[in-house]
Amino acid sequence: MANKRMNFVVGYMYDKKCSVYVAKVLNLPGCMSQGKTLKEMKKNIKDAIDACLEVRKKEMRKFSDAVIVSTILKRRAGEFSPDYH
Repeated sequence: MANKRMNFVVGYMYDKKCSVYVAKVLNLPGCMSQGKTLKEMKKNIKDAIDACLEVRKKEMRKFSDAVIVSTILKRRAGEFSPDYH
């Protein structure tokens, strides 16, 4: 399976008080980074995106496992709903 290319919207600003560029991925909640230079900030935000995606992938695996276990338990208990066809 080929890797899908994902596009992210990154906003950034220069924080004069801290003398750093601060970046936030607008379509990936909670994903942000900083750097002393624009070049450093760009590298750091790419690394942050990779880390955020890896965490989300792990969370989805845990969620999927929990849903499967929940479905099995509900079926064993005889609690069928229209969602389980």
